[in-house]
Amino acid sequence: NGVDEIRELISSVRLAPSMSKYKVYIIDEFHMLSTSAFNALLLTLEEPPTNVVFILATTDIQSVPITVLSRCQRFDFKPIGKGAIIKQLKFVCSQENIEINDNALSEIADMSNGGMRDALSLLDQISVHDGEITEDDIDDTFGNISNKKIDDLITCFEANNIEKLLSLVSEFQSNGVNFTLLISKIILKLKNILINIKANNYNGNILFDDAYEMIFTLNGLLSQLKNGIDPYLYLTISLLKYIKSDENGVNYPQVRNNIIGQS
Repeated sequence: NGVDEIRELISSVRLAPSMSKYKVYIIDEFHMLSTSAFNALLLTLEEPPTNVVFILATTDIQSVPITVLSRCQRFDFKPIGKGAIIKQLKFVCSQENIEINDNALSEIADMSNGGMRDALSLLDQISVHDGEITEDDIDDTFGNISNKKIDDLITCFEANNIEKLLSLVSEFQSNGVNFTLLISKIILKLKNILINIKANNYNGNILFDDAYEMIFTLNGLLSQLKNGIDPYLYLTISLLKYIKSDENGVNYPQVRNNIIGQS
């Protein structure tokens, strides 16, 4: 990422290709170049030799100077859709005789974050299991957490089931579930609830304001990871805040439903 390396690259650019029609230079994580290195490469980018192609790859386009961007043709690579990833995984499984159920494939697709290479790598690692691969195998192997477990957690709020809530959090901790992944999945589930509430398509007992506030509370927990505290302790305390019950232990939704029934 220094100017000396860029000058060496520029010197080699002037040489004609020995075999192919073009010489292709791929600079990965291009945004990591120093300011002097960027400036040294500008003229070559503006007037490159006809037999040279530069491919500048970056994961942080905002850090690339506009003077460089204006001299390039830009291609934005987007995450692959979950459906397309599952379709390709099914094809690979059929070719390699890998037995795996749809829920497990869905979990792999979620974990890959839109990257086909990551999805195939995860499938390759889990393929050593004997018999049919299930979502539980995915969880045990990668420290993942299934969408079903997230649904169970949300059900605890809808039923105000404190015992089940504490049991689930304890299970997540003992199984070594990735805390960041856990929080991300809970937030995603709450986001869907917010959308369904606004679309009048939600029949549960979670209030909009509670779900909205919980999302920001959980997101704030991620910053606590740097402090060396037990994140599951803070998670338990934060979740208990949204369990609705009065001083007699009667949960609010049950009372509300009884009143509605009597009317």
